[in-house]
Amino acid sequence: MSWIPKDASVVALIVSLTAILATVVNAVAGLSQFSRTAKAYRTIEWTNSTLDPDRDDDAYQRPLKDLRVSQEAHLLAAHYVPWWRFMVLPLWMILVGSLFLYAIGTGKYSSDAAVPTLYYLVFCTWFTWLFIGSYCERVRIIEHHKAGRLTESRIPLWRMGNKVLVYAICFAVAASALCGAAALAGRPRHSGWLAGGGIVVGLIVLPALIPFVRLRSREWAKETKGGSKSIGNNRTNVPRSLAKLLDFDVFRDESAD
Repeated sequence: MSWIPKDASVVALIVSLTAILATVVNAVAGLSQFSRTAKAYRTIEWTNSTLDPDRDDDAYQRPLKDLRVSQEAHLLAAHYVPWWRFMVLPLWMILVGSLFLYAIGTGKYSSDAAVPTLYYLVFCTWFTWLFIGSYCERVRIIEHHKAGRLTESRIPLWRMGNKVLVYAICFAVAASALCGAAALAGRPRHSGWLAGGGIVVGLIVLPALIPFVRLRSREWAKETKGGSKSIGNNRTNVPRSLAKLLDFDVFRDESAD
């Protein structure tokens, strides 16, 4: 493939730099998760020690109880939706996307890269779907625990339907267009329309997705108030069809804690 660097030293440098960057991102995410968990534990311990069961003062007790329930909800969400689900997407884009950016920036990207690019976008869409779906699940767990109706600790992500998949496709295309256009703009000779168009698409679509994802997470929390067994069973649900085709844990109907 002509778009892959021929110089072994260049390949080694790219692999080394991306591996270092991925390790740093992974370490920062792990430390951040540990810090938030430790803070939640400390807050719960503090509220438990501060609450006075003999004191009949709802105005004093209620804020402390709400704070404790809120921290418990975040701990449950972090437990049932592990942090690694949010790391697969950035690691994939850093480790694999850097090769495509190098090829575009050096003018070595050609038609030979069409199939690898398609595979890259497919996996990028899948990992984005996992990211968004996991975020919606965390919001659901938090909201349901606060309301005292957390009856399902895990719900398979395919039950969310096609909307999350559409958002994932939009993100994968927009993010790839933005990064590719930025790399293309750095070349001495490039198509201004192509580079500018990719940057505009990325800068418009990516920020616009944020409110839609947040809205979907709130909708998901409302939809699952009475349970999820009847949700997402329609035949037009593409993730449901993939759930039958693929045998991954993230697709399974997880009922065990």
